Amino acid sequence: MLPPDDLDRELAQELAVDGRTSATSLARTLDVPASTLHRRLQKLLTNRQIELRCDVAPELGGWSLECTWTATIPLNHKTRVLELLRQQSGLRSCMWITGSNNLRVNFRVERQSGIGMIESAVAEAIPGLAPAETIVYMRSHKSMGWVLDRDGRATGEFVCPPLIGAFERADH
Repeated sequence: MLPPDDLDRELAQELAVDGRTSATSLARTLDVPASTLHRRLQKLLTNRQIELRCDVAPELGGWSLECTWTATIPLNHKTRVLELLRQQSGLRSCMWITGSNNLRVNFRVERQSGIGMIESAVAEAIPGLAPAETIVYMRSHKSMGWVLDRDGRATGEFVCPPLIGAFERADH
């Protein structure tokens, strides 16, 4: 795999500012043929040097709280737990981790009672299973992208994420 070059970094920068920009517009902005842009973008995505995602401000989605669970899940329950968690509309992320608590899950809920409803659904489906730890967030702050105000609207301030190859480039 070739390390990212200046065009890759410029492409990542443009996508960081507006990930919905069309490939045609990106090619024009970067002054490269559309075929080159498509090839480069495909390479960056395939090599996981950039990842695209779409998110919504929690407040605009009606979620006032976010909670993180950690739990210990026996391997024989792993498939069932994943099936159950996928059914939860507020599921934001789910990851298997190392340590005594091997599952970390993030949910967004409308109100505090939503946390209890999810805990009850899990306990009913898998008796004896409960989070070892529940962390509740009243408001989370973005670390990159468009900074939002208290109502979840863009302020016009943009914080650029660390770009691909930034560390390799800094070493030279």
